[in-house]
Amino acid sequence: RSRFVPEEWNYSLEHGERFPYLDPCAVHIVRQIVETTGCEVVFNTTHNNSTPNDIKNMFKKSGWDVGEHTSVYGWRTDFGVTHYNREKGIRDYLKICDDVTHWCVIDDLYLPSFVDNQVKTDPDFGIGIKEYQETMLILGNRPKIIY
Repeated sequence: RSRFVPEEWNYSLEHGERFPYLDPCAVHIVRQIVETTGCEVVFNTTHNNSTPNDIKNMFKKSGWDVGEHTSVYGWRTDFGVTHYNREKGIRDYLKICDDVTHWCVIDDLYLPSFVDNQVKTDPDFGIGIKEYQETMLILGNRPKIIY
């Protein structure tokens, strides 16, 4: 979980739209990771009730068409949000993706099974420069300056 939205936005808006947009800084950082490493995005998110189009639209409103960078295996793993379910969801996903050689979990929940492949975010802050640098190293890349 990346906390793409500030805590005060964590509510449903009128007409069923969850958030007006995502934090553009967090989106920019993830975009840099994806475009630099060539990795794909898979969502195992607390927003599992959102459709893929809902998630695409949230990213689009923040300036990035993430759709072209999502995994061919789907948007989300459709597992619950408990510690056990997150780890199980990731493990099960990696089993069906036998071509994955480098991977990183970015989440605000500590996942002990993935300590070598996890970047733990602060649940009140989300993805920042520190998380970008850690992710790049896990994925086998040297961090770059992003602006």
